[in-house]
Amino acid sequence: MGVEPRALRVFLSHTAELREYPQDRSFVAAAEHAVNRAGDTVIDMAYFPPSESRSAAYCREQVRGADVY
Repeated sequence: MGVEPRALRVFLSHTAELREYPQDRSFVAAAEHAVNRAGDTVIDMAYFPPSESRSAAYCREQVRGADVY
């Protein structure tokens, strides 16, 4: 029996405008759907917890921990 491959952590980097464009289905929504459909995990700043401390450092940490950028 083979070992199940682990889910990849995919960091989606985008501008805020791409989350809304094109209007009927954004590029970001399509990318998130594809990542989820593949069984992998989306990392996106939209899902980062609110914090007043060192948000840039947290973002760099998430990028470093991603398997795919």
